[in-house]
Amino acid sequence: MFKLCNVLGYIYGDVKRPDSTLNPVSAENWDFNNTYATGIIFLNITTLQKVHIGQDCSAYQMWDNLEAIHEVRGQTTIINYVHLLFKCNVEEGDDILKHLSNLKVTFEWIHALSNEEFKISDLFFKVIIAFSLPPS
Repeated sequence: MFKLCNVLGYIYGDVKRPDSTLNPVSAENWDFNNTYATGIIFLNITTLQKVHIGQDCSAYQMWDNLEAIHEVRGQTTIINYVHLLFKCNVEEGDDILKHLSNLKVTFEWIHALSNEEFKISDLFFKVIIAFSLPPS
């Protein structure tokens, strides 16, 4: 949407506001375009997300705040999945195939949501599987 509306530079902070004393027309144009970009953001976020943006923020500041909030939540989600992967064990008599399926789904979620720092190698995943099974 940002690209379509030609406001990516305002969202990412690449387009700086000109000095209004040196170039008032350019500053006014920047204010208009920035307001347009903030409107796009505001109209496309939830009520809960609106708590994290200020009223007098630039589009760049709004987007930066939203990215920071979602990055923390994303990392927390990944950490919870990793915790679940390590905590998931099966007892004698439990459905091993269901357990392996649950581990695989959790493993795939971790890889789908994370960057390289959280990825678990296939070999380490096999070790996790081995430790999650009963001794028999």
